[in-house]
Amino acid sequence: MSLFLKNTIKTSIVNYIGIFIGFVSILFIQTKVLSEDEIGVIRLLVDKALLFVHFFMFGMQSVASRFYFHFEDNKRSYGSFLTLILGFPLVTIILGLIFSYLFQLNLQILHFNYIAFILFFYIYIQIFESYLFTKQKIVFPSFLRNILFKLLFIFGLFLYYNNIINFEQLLLFYVGIYFIHFTILLLYFRKFLTFNFEFNIKDYNQPIFKEIATYSLFLILGAGTVSLISKIDTIMIENITSNQSFVGIYAIAFAIANIIEVVKTPVVKLSGPIISKKLKQNKLSDVLIIYRKSSINLMIAGFVIFILVWFNIDLIFSIIPNGEIYKEGKYVVFFIGLAKLLDLSLGVNYEIIQNSDYYKWNIFLTPFLAVLAIILNIYFVSKYSYVGAAIATAISIFTYNILRTILVVVKLKMHPFDLKYIKALSLIFIPVILSFFIAIENLFLKLLLNILVVLVTFILPIYFMRISDEFNNIIDILLGKLRIKKISH
Repeated sequence: MSLFLKNTIKTSIVNYIGIFIGFVSILFIQTKVLSEDEIGVIRLLVDKALLFVHFFMFGMQSVASRFYFHFEDNKRSYGSFLTLILGFPLVTIILGLIFSYLFQLNLQILHFNYIAFILFFYIYIQIFESYLFTKQKIVFPSFLRNILFKLLFIFGLFLYYNNIINFEQLLLFYVGIYFIHFTILLLYFRKFLTFNFEFNIKDYNQPIFKEIATYSLFLILGAGTVSLISKIDTIMIENITSNQSFVGIYAIAFAIANIIEVVKTPVVKLSGPIISKKLKQNKLSDVLIIYRKSSINLMIAGFVIFILVWFNIDLIFSIIPNGEIYKEGKYVVFFIGLAKLLDLSLGVNYEIIQNSDYYKWNIFLTPFLAVLAIILNIYFVSKYSYVGAAIATAISIFTYNILRTILVVVKLKMHPFDLKYIKALSLIFIPVILSFFIAIENLFLKLLLNILVVLVTFILPIYFMRISDEFNNIIDILLGKLRIKKISH
């Protein structure tokens, strides 16, 4: 088994444990301990910070993975490279804080200091993770992000529920978790880092650093707009409806839908540096293989999660505390989930563009998408409240993915669609159609039947038709762990 697949499996296990913890935390603990208004405050705290992350980070997390291979054999230039990706965001943050205090933004934005600290810690967490992923060190960072962070927040909720701390102190505790995450990752990063800080102007006059500067400037527009599209929804809900409770309801529904996307994280993190290296070597056939494998595998995994979540959405809302409140966000789950499924089904098109010579096309795509996202949110949120935000976000994600796919087809002459992809896509419709005939009032019995339908009409056909070697390998490994003889096919 390849190192890539081993790391993907290990990280997926960590991610799914994290999903379970997050699922319990968000749906059963937060909805019990916090009001929808308080959930909305916490979500806005994070989204307001992450909205500006890429404008302060200048794409250094992508620079770390894209250009690492240019410097790994040159110690001096390598030191200058690491100095750049670690030092430049610090400069932009300091300048941003000076600007904010000059224009008194710190007095106008609620919880400004908390937002600033989350922004700082998150930037460096992203950079550290990106660098570590280039060295195939993905499991421990995934553990920190997906398990430790969530467990610490659950502990904070325990303190709040037992009146040991108040809500304002809970917010401070939440910021402290980012600090803990940052500190541990910094120590781990340092363990695998052997370099000296170098700051020599002559080094930065090399052509490769000029290429990095151009890449970063274009990336601000690209990644910054993606961040804007993904975070503008909650901020628009708050601004248009003046109701943080609506943000809380939206946040819970969004979290349910976001479970679909977790399968993408390890694939993207691990494939990004590999795609960068293959494109550098002009091995487009290898990139196409990664592209098609990522598309079909993510589509299969994403569909299984999406269909099981949506088929059983009433059960989910019926068993969570205060579910009658959060059930109003049912169709947020549907629209966001559908958009996430399309995103998965089109594979690593974003990573291909960002690591190719055509990343500059983002200067044309992203302003259009930013304006589109704002206009859509203004219209749909005004008309349909938080469900409207989900519709606007879904349309934005759909549009962005289609445009990215077209760009890869036109410029790199590759697409994710082959015969196996079409076969997998055709199988999707069978459980969807059968679901309309399942009319069982007992929600738990319905859950079991839905699982059986997906297993028999989708998972087993995928396995026996050998549509995905990676999928079959994972199933065989799981069967082996359970000491079940591999199914013959």
